[in-house]
Amino acid sequence: MDLSKFTQKSQQGLQEAQAKAVKHGHTEVDCEHLLLALCEQTDGLFPRLLKKLDNENSALSSALENEL
Repeated sequence: MDLSKFTQKSQQGLQEAQAKAVKHGHTEVDCEHLLLALCEQTDGLFPRLLKKLDNENSALSSALENEL
């Protein structure tokens, strides 16, 4: 996978997902790590989509933290 072809926000999301996996002592990055990283991007696309869907970003983030 060539990360240089990803957008800057996508690259940041992947890096943050990897950091979350390390923080939790996991040896691989799963979709939960990536989804949580995308939820926490302050000016990213994913939080804006959740807002348009009238979904609570904090509730999803809490559920993902519990899953991890």
